[in-house]
Amino acid sequence: MKKTFLAVVLLILTSIPGMAQLKRPKLVVGIVVDQMRPDYLTRFYDQLGDGGFKKLMSDGFTMWNIHYNYIPTYTGPGHASIYSGTTPRYHGIVGNDIYYRDAKRSEYCVNDTFNVVGNGIAEIGKGMSPHRLITTNICDELKLCNNKRSKIISISLKDRAAILSGGHLADGVFWFDQKTGNFVTSSYYSTQLPSWVVAFNDRNQAFSYINEKWTPLYEGGYYSDCITDTTICAILKTGEKILPLFPHNLQLPLNSRDAKYSLLYKSPLANTLLTDLAIDAIKNGDLGKDNNSDFLAISYSSTDVVGHLYGPHSKEIKDTYLRLDRDLERLINTLNQTIGEGNYVLFLTADHGIPESPQYLANQKIPAGYLYHKALITHASEFLNTRFSAGKWVDTLMNDQFFLNRNLISEKGLDLRTVQVQLADFLMQQKGIAFAYTASEMNETEFNSSLAMRIQNGFQPKHSGDVLMVMEPGYFEYEEGYLVEHGSGYNYDCNVPLIWFGQNIKKGESWQLHYITDIAPTLSMILRIKFPSACIGNPITEIKGQE
Repeated sequence: MKKTFLAVVLLILTSIPGMAQLKRPKLVVGIVVDQMRPDYLTRFYDQLGDGGFKKLMSDGFTMWNIHYNYIPTYTGPGHASIYSGTTPRYHGIVGNDIYYRDAKRSEYCVNDTFNVVGNGIAEIGKGMSPHRLITTNICDELKLCNNKRSKIISISLKDRAAILSGGHLADGVFWFDQKTGNFVTSSYYSTQLPSWVVAFNDRNQAFSYINEKWTPLYEGGYYSDCITDTTICAILKTGEKILPLFPHNLQLPLNSRDAKYSLLYKSPLANTLLTDLAIDAIKNGDLGKDNNSDFLAISYSSTDVVGHLYGPHSKEIKDTYLRLDRDLERLINTLNQTIGEGNYVLFLTADHGIPESPQYLANQKIPAGYLYHKALITHASEFLNTRFSAGKWVDTLMNDQFFLNRNLISEKGLDLRTVQVQLADFLMQQKGIAFAYTASEMNETEFNSSLAMRIQNGFQPKHSGDVLMVMEPGYFEYEEGYLVEHGSGYNYDCNVPLIWFGQNIKKGESWQLHYITDIAPTLSMILRIKFPSACIGNPITEIKGQE
């Protein structure tokens, strides 16, 4: 009788749609293209091949209205938010660098005391880890759901991108070492590289790439829509100008003190090298081999470096994306051949966007400009000296946030809130600054819309400033070395593309508003696992195809 009852229950359960078999992908591939804007897909569309971006768009689901819902929009917070489904307010990565008030110093967001593994150089105590990421992310949840039987590999040219994508429990996290041309890891993850990464490094492909010159991929009218004005250029701290003039040499001068492979890192050939590693991971990294879903996170960084140096309308940035298009085609072909079409899910997005160069906009009679870092500190300090008394009132300026000397404020018997308000009022009178909010406002008022809400979503009392600035559109805080910078809450920095592709993803596109924090819970639904611990996003339902 009991056996008959159990058989009936099983028959009922298997007859319910979706209960007969929970079909999970063998592999999820997350691709983050550092600094990618949605309009690159349309501006460069006619020159793209059929097997890269176009294939993802035509056979997948493209979302044009994806936005970051916090400030600042940098690489570290971007990757942390994509994979955790929450904002810096909760995951803790409030910038690429994080300020510690008591110590009066900043720390790189993934800096730790572990050792670097894989570059053949004794770098003790210079290894990295995700310990400042105070939540789980989607990769952690995938490991936790099945007693760590899923495999997680995360790769990037940037250490912070690889680490904050892979999370706390990844099997392998690897990034590019500009000194040796190797991909390395931290002893936080392992005391030795896996054999497939050792074999990859032994082929010394980075060396073969620096022996090439970076020349345009195509000739003729392919770049006729690009800016080639050599007066609009980045100027390094050495005074050297980074001119938008092909060809670009990838070998350093003999007397240079820079890392041997630093020029490769600043070219699209470094993205090609990363694709080579990704293909080796798919073929030799034991991914997608069993019934446990695995995860491969890939973050392309050269797009960011090229964008900073040459700007979003340069010949260089277009060539970088045309080359990345070819790399994506190779990657997709490898996935289809190795994992199998219909057996994986892929998403592609960006960690932030980028504005036009203020210099270029000003030339077009559009309001824009630079606010110089040192001048901002000087003017703020002079105001506070005049308003109160002589003293070192500013500890630092980071992420468009002033950190005040709270010890001095206490010693002089001043009210912290009063000093914050006075400085905020002064800053809002300066050209190029639209708003300034105090930490007291962020702590006491819940903002539900506008740029203030985005600031609050990026605000964490322990590590955020006393006065938080919002520049006017087209302005940014400038330090030598870059032509253009991101970090704001405006659309040019916050709006990024999102493409879904693969198993049970329907074809189409959407203009519906979604936030970057919606990616992780969508992946949770696809993988049938729980949301990351501090996830605030919602699953994106319109991408779902037929099971």
